[in-house]
Amino acid sequence: TGSFTYPWVNGWQPRWFVLENGVISYYDTEDDVGKGSKGSIKMSVCDIKGCAHVSGILR
Repeated sequence: TGSFTYPWVNGWQPRWFVLENGVISYYDTEDDVGKGSKGSIKMSVCDIKGCAHVSGILR
């Protein structure tokens, strides 16, 4: 299962994120999932403190 979000990547760019087995991976589009991710993060090693709310957009 995945979801689109708009992270800051030289401007707000749509990215497809997938959380699977404790790893969040991202892709340019949902169709790119079979081609390999552009990056991934193992959530068990993350220390998430919170986020800033700027102009109606969460960063």
